Amino acid sequence: MEPTRVPEPERVERIARVPVRVDDLRWETLDERLQTCESCALCEGRSGTLAGWGSPTAKWLFVVDHMPSTERNQQPVGVDEFTLFQAIYQAMGLTAEEVFMTSLTKCRAAPGAAPIAEDIAQCAPYLQQQIQWLQPHMVVAMGLPAAQALLDSARTQGRALGQLRGQVHPSPLAGEPAVVVTYPLAAMLRSASEKPKAWADLCLALFEVDARTGQT
Repeated sequence: MEPTRVPEPERVERIARVPVRVDDLRWETLDERLQTCESCALCEGRSGTLAGWGSPTAKWLFVVDHMPSTERNQQPVGVDEFTLFQAIYQAMGLTAEEVFMTSLTKCRAAPGAAPIAEDIAQCAPYLQQQIQWLQPHMVVAMGLPAAQALLDSARTQGRALGQLRGQVHPSPLAGEPAVVVTYPLAAMLRSASEKPKAWADLCLALFEVDARTGQT
């Protein structure tokens, strides 16, 4: 009796991706560039692209991990999350002209798909360029993936979200803005108990910005 042959796993051919170039990019041309970007696998089956939402002169930058694939709005988060975000920045005494929200990746991935580390790394130059343009006083990392992308790996390796909260982090970003880590908006919606903790993080961020800018 011949032994049963186990079929070899099907080889998945990886597509060589062209790195993102930002040297000739401007704020007003970013959205157009994103529409034709194929630098990571999220371009396959994507339902749209978005640079972010808010003001090009904002000094507060809020970073989420990725955009929901099912939404068709002009914000990087779902409708309920955006409603909560508006309530948050208004409670902080900020206006829409003072904030900008963006995600680690700029594509609305195909349904069922989510960014992996390689996608986030490929898309990172866009976020870094946005930070260079904005020169924010404060960057709020909303969730662990955002914190891991924005901070040195030595500060985040092996650490949970709760271990990164409650402190102001130095950053290697352009202009050296402070970084405060808090919960994702979706987590606040799922669990009301997270909202007071997130508010404490945001009050810490406000205090830090006041200290840096000489406001009282």
